[in-house]
Order: sequence, then C-alpha cells, then structure tokens
Amino acid sequence: MELPPDVDPQVFATVRDAFAEALGLDDDEVEYGSRVIDDLGAESLDLLDIVYRLERAFGIRIPRGGVEKVSREGLAEGEEYENNGLLTELALTKLAAAMPEVPREEFKPGLKVSEIPFLFRVATFYNLVIRLQEAGAAGSGAPAPRRLPPGTLATTPLARFVFLVHPFTSGVRRVAALRTARPGLAFGRNPRVTEDDARQVARLVVEAGPGLVEGVIVTVPLLPHELIDDQERALLLMRAALSRAGGAVDVVGLGSLLAVVAGRGVGLQRHIWQPVTTGAAATAWAAAENARAAARARGVWPHGPVAVLGYGGTVGEAVASLLLSDGAERLQVVARGPVARRAKRAGLQVFEEAEAAVAGCSVVVGAATTGGVLSARALDPRCVLVDVAIPRTLSGRPLQGQRVLSGEALLPPSSYRRGRWGSLYHVLAGYGPRHLFACLAEPMLMALEGRREPYAQGRRVTSQALRDIRRAGRRWGFSPVLARHGASVSPRRLQLR
Repeated sequence: MELPPDVDPQVFATVRDAFAEALGLDDDEVEYGSRVIDDLGAESLDLLDIVYRLERAFGIRIPRGGVEKVSREGLAEGEEYENNGLLTELALTKLAAAMPEVPREEFKPGLKVSEIPFLFRVATFYNLVIRLQEAGAAGSGAPAPRRLPPGTLATTPLARFVFLVHPFTSGVRRVAALRTARPGLAFGRNPRVTEDDARQVARLVVEAGPGLVEGVIVTVPLLPHELIDDQERALLLMRAALSRAGGAVDVVGLGSLLAVVAGRGVGLQRHIWQPVTTGAAATAWAAAENARAAARARGVWPHGPVAVLGYGGTVGEAVASLLLSDGAERLQVVARGPVARRAKRAGLQVFEEAEAAVAGCSVVVGAATTGGVLSARALDPRCVLVDVAIPRTLSGRPLQGQRVLSGEALLPPSSYRRGRWGSLYHVLAGYGPRHLFACLAEPMLMALEGRREPYAQGRRVTSQALRDIRRAGRRWGFSPVLARHGASVSPRRLQLR
C-alpha cells in the first residue's frame, strides 16, 4: 500500500517498526491504514508498549489518552464530552476532526468512550507523533543506554535475585512505606514519590544443595496509573530500586505491571548487565498445567474443547503453545488479523468474539491483558475459569456452579523460607500462606539454575524457554496448583457428579 503524498516515509518507517516490534509482526504486515486492534490484533497492554517505543524513538512524551485529549481541547464551559459513557454529538465531531484518518461513518451515535481505541489506525499514531513534534513537545529524549561492566553469576554458595514489585492500591503503598520507614509517603505528607522511596521490603531464601539462593523484594512505590502515565519515570525508579538490593545481584525479576511498562523488560535491560525476566514463561507454565488438570477433572482432556482468552498476548499465546505440545486436540481462541492467521497455522480454532470462543467449553483459560472481557452468562453453567489475567477476566461475579480459580499459583519447595516480612509480603501480594505466584518463581529459578538468558523478555516467549522453565520448576520442586483465595483446590473437587 502506497503512503499518502503528505506522509514522511522516514517517520512512518519508525512508527511502523514500533508496531512490528511490539506486536511481533513483519514490517509488511503493518500498513498506514491498518486498524490497530481489529487488523493487527493489539491489546491494551500492547498499546502501552507501542507508546513507550514511540516515545524513545522520537524523544517525545505522549500523554495518556493523547487522541482523546486532543479532541477535548476547546470545549466551552458546560459543553459535555460524554453522557453515561456515550460520546455526545459534539464529542463525535471533535473526535472525527482529531482523527481524519478514520472514515467519518465510524463516528456514529452511541459510540462509547471505551470503544475509542477500536478506531485507532497506525496512521493515528503517525499523526500524533507529527502533532507533538510540531507543537514543540519533543524533549531531551530518553537517557542513552548504559550497561554496567559484564560479570558472571555468583560462584559462591549464595546467588541473589531481586524481584521488583509495585502496590496496586494507595493503602498497600502506605503499608509498604511504613515497613520501609518512609513516613512522608505513608501518611501523605509527601505524596510525590522519589527515587529514595524505592526500598527493600522482604527477603526470601531457597536452599540449593550445600548453599542457598537469596531473593530480595524491592518495592517501586508507583500505583498502576502512575506507571502507565509515565513509563520513563517508572524505568527511573526501577533502576533506583536495584540500588536498594543491598549487595550483588545476579538476576532481576519484574512483577505485575512492571513486567509490561518500558518495553516488557527491554528498557531496563538496556541499563544493566544482569538478565531481566518478566515472569511470563513461569505464568504460562503454571496456567497450562493447571488448565490441563482442570480439563482432566472435567473429562475433556485432550479432546476438548478448551478456550484460551488473550491469545494475542504474551502469556495467552505461550499457554496455547504448551497445551498444544501436551496433546490438546481442540483449542479455541479469539484473534484477528495477522494474529488470527498465526493461530490458524498453529492448528487452533479461531473466533472473533470471546463469547463465541468460550461457547460449550467447560474449561477456559483467562489470559487477556484488558480484564473484564467476559460476562459470566457467556460461560457454560458449570465452567471452570483458570484465570491469570490482571485485571481478572470476568466483568462481574460468577454464576452459581461456575468456578473461578487462580491459575498462576505454585507450591514452593520445602526448602523455601520467607521470614516475618516475607510472610507479610505474601499476604499483601495475595499469594496466601502457602503459595507464591509464578512471576516470583521465574527469577528464583534462574538463580537456582545459574541461567544467564531470561526466560521471558519482550513480547514473545520461545518454545525452548517454556520447556526449560517447566523442566527447571520440576527439578527444584515447584508445583503448579489451582487456588482460590490463597487456598489450594484439588482437581478432584472439580469432577462432575
């Protein structure tokens, strides 16, 4: 497809590269007029990755909701942009003016604010970059990548990993601030988070033969919306957090949204020599093992059908890959565009809507990155939902007879020790008294194995990495387990009577 004559080919090439790298596509699959969600299969967290790559490439700062903010400019006092979640006629007019690359007929009455991303084209991001550059929004750019001198993993009996986490609520942030002696942050006297607020909150130990592996939990005290709003600041605080580890560090793991912002670990890796891993491989391994256990209990393994939601995302695609390699015969996924073509080549049954994909499935894996993608009424009345999505998959409560179970829980080996503050961290993180989440196990396993290559970084997890982490997890005594509210759920309890 030829570019319009007024499009700068060099700028577009950089925009195209950002999409291709973030979505794992070939350059020729990304066209100027491609719909970002329907044609390219992007999800909400992919948009964060794309924005981060564009900010670094062009040295600009893209505000959250950039297109929507442009369309809100010039509203007079008393003029409404939305009413009960629906765009007003005035808003539709302004949005159409802010997005000339989208056909006018798509701005129809009844369009919801939440549906604006479905209008996005690749051209939308090209135009946004041009608009910010022309407005003088370009700053000094991101700091030049810097690596520490290369080293080797510890040859002493003690190897160390750092696991970076962040609070999901202001209440948890206050508790963590009390633990780390940051009263200004704890009591709201100094609400602006600084680099000095990143502090160590817990220590974990796993015995490994004659020695042991030590893990240090360090909090990056930014809330989810703060991480999303300013990914460069998030990266700066992640780097500051590593300096709080209190000694040599061999492996770095990222938890929750820290595993997504700043390029899914790639941004942090540019600044440090220690391998950075995101937890996606271990999460996929746990989810696949738990889904298979649930399917066996329900009598649908290996013939199916089993649905995997979020196939376009890193974890969803890895879960489907593991289930296929384990012999699943009928996997149903939601995919569009190039992602749908890739899924069909892999032998998956592809649907465009989640409701169609889960129809008739007694076991569903929730791994979508948007959360709230499904109503319980769309599920089979006795469905088991093995959920690893954050936010969770269902938009409401499950119906009577349906089971929603955590799919990323692991039982650690008997040599796992967490101490007093580690136990508190387990509670605040939602692990429960006996479990830990797979994302924490991933850097732990890298340290135990003496592995230098991340199991997961960036958008894709290789088949080899999935095989490696499964083998390592079993070798060191980690066991995937279905869980609910921190308590294990035996697959026998899922059998139909």
